Amino acid sequence: MTRCKNPKCREPLVQNRSGRPKQHCGKRCRDAAYRAGRAAAAPEAERYAHYTCRMAEDLARRTDALLRAAHTDDRAGGTPLHVLRLADEVDRGLRDLRAAAVQLARARKVRPSAIAEAMAITTDRLRSQWSPPAIERRMHRRFTLGGHDGEGPLAPPLGARLPCAPRRREDTAGGPGGPGAPPGQDPEARAVPLTRALATLHRASGRSLRDLARGTGVSASSVSRVLAGKRRPSWTLTRRLAEACQGDPADVLPLWRAANGLTAPPIAAPATPGTLREALRGLHLAARRPEPAAIRRASRDLLTAEEITGVLDGRRLPAWPTVDRFVHALGGRPETYLPLWHAARVTSLASPGPAIAGTARYPADAFG
Repeated sequence: MTRCKNPKCREPLVQNRSGRPKQHCGKRCRDAAYRAGRAAAAPEAERYAHYTCRMAEDLARRTDALLRAAHTDDRAGGTPLHVLRLADEVDRGLRDLRAAAVQLARARKVRPSAIAEAMAITTDRLRSQWSPPAIERRMHRRFTLGGHDGEGPLAPPLGARLPCAPRRREDTAGGPGGPGAPPGQDPEARAVPLTRALATLHRASGRSLRDLARGTGVSASSVSRVLAGKRRPSWTLTRRLAEACQGDPADVLPLWRAANGLTAPPIAAPATPGTLREALRGLHLAARRPEPAAIRRASRDLLTAEEITGVLDGRRLPAWPTVDRFVHALGGRPETYLPLWHAARVTSLASPGPAIAGTARYPADAFG
């Protein structure tokens, strides 16, 4: 028996002998069901909202770089060309941001006429030039290539689900700090940087799967599944894999915590310059350890090779603009590293000297 589609009614409906089948008791229930449908968030709305925020943050950084370049006094003629390149990047960023906002409005069930009016275009042009498939392709290119010229972030951010990426039931993994990730975030996307980091260590070590299995106390098939991203390892197994590959477990701990959506560390302690260094080295490892020259290109030449080496070395606390550009070049979210940098700066001012490894809170979205 068909029932009224008004969620607050759900009374049985008596269908007419002819005509279209009834879906509501009357006009009041039909209007109530329509309002409830508009108020309910679409499943994709959260993804588009996250993408829109990332595009806005990226556009703000590029606009700031454009402003600094425009104020540079260079009579050799290089500055105007640099300004033109940055202006082109800002223009592309505006188009990406506009596309993301259009898709977010659609996911939140805004009328097409209202979207077209906000963009000062007709609904026909909105339908033809800003179609959902075209926007999805643009978003996918942005995440996989980091931009239309392929010189953007070296790795997609953790926690940012690629468009059309498959979903799976969220599982949990035990380890220091507590249970698995909170609902609402894609565990498959969160685990990508950890998988890349472990695979990078494995390739650098040159050891076979059987050697790693003997060193970690698990089967070779289990090691293979972890390195292929088909199994999320516990912290104990992650630590043993890092040690077996001659890696530093401190570098993969932030990635493991982010992969499991954990925000609280096993032991809360004040942040030090070493804490920030571990987080940045983990991000670098998740990006497959790109060379300083590749990071410099990804930063649009805003970073020098010496600055990149200093960030990875960690002997001295780098300036925040350097950290911001480094994280952005590797596809991370600089705003989540800012508290670590501030805490490390306070510690370094109180006791100047080389960085010391420490433990602090790593936000679950620090890597994307």
